[in-house]
Amino acid sequence: MKRLWVPSDLVFPQDHILLKERLTDRFSALDQQSEQYRLEAKFQMAGESLPSNSIVLFNQNWSNRDSLAKVVSKLEQEYDLPVILIGTSGRGITNPSRSFLLKEVSGLLKEYHESGEFIVAEDKIEEMIDRLQRLCRSYRSSNLHWEIKTEAKIDYEKIKATHLYQLYQIVSPFISERPLFILSSFPILSQPYIIRKDIEFKVRGHTFIYPNQSQSIDKIKRWGKVDFLFYVDQPNKSLQFKIQDIQPTFQSAAPRTNQSLFFK
Repeated sequence: MKRLWVPSDLVFPQDHILLKERLTDRFSALDQQSEQYRLEAKFQMAGESLPSNSIVLFNQNWSNRDSLAKVVSKLEQEYDLPVILIGTSGRGITNPSRSFLLKEVSGLLKEYHESGEFIVAEDKIEEMIDRLQRLCRSYRSSNLHWEIKTEAKIDYEKIKATHLYQLYQIVSPFISERPLFILSSFPILSQPYIIRKDIEFKVRGHTFIYPNQSQSIDKIKRWGKVDFLFYVDQPNKSLQFKIQDIQPTFQSAAPRTNQSLFFK
């Protein structure tokens, strides 16, 4: 499955204030009720293998609709999967962008809405969970592009070393969430360097590491200019930037996936 980088509408460092506000909104701590639901959902998932197609859970004690909506959003951010949560009296919710899944199981539902809210007959809950899991498995395997959300685009030609440190300061409170960014138009020139199995790039004096991809170095050099998909990391209290994927730079604004090194 190919991964599609989805460019953000924000450009760093110009939009640094908006970026900070957006990250705060997305990754801020949940209220007490929502956090309780999130922990209960994680407990239900404990012991299972990492979900690969969907997360569909039922808990008869989940009665607060707003809290369920917040947990759906959090779990989608964490796992990049469709999340459907069912609570008290068969009342459930999913992300509005996943509401098309509800139509596929509408025969089991008392009602459903494009907002992602629905009610399932209590004696149909287990059947609904099974059908949704099979449906998501089929959908995900046939979906050729799986989108990767990014927080901001950074033009190599327009940044300085201080800007990358500023990015770290903005991301620092949410560093464990690993928000993703795109660095565009980085010239390879005499770089990169092989350090054990990793590829290292020096970007305005900062280290960008592409882990376990030393076998890709010749291909990367042929591209001349590349775009990085990366996140900010701080191992052993040292600032680093970890690359998740690399693509050759194209003049077109349309996102490209066919040259991606990591996601196939």
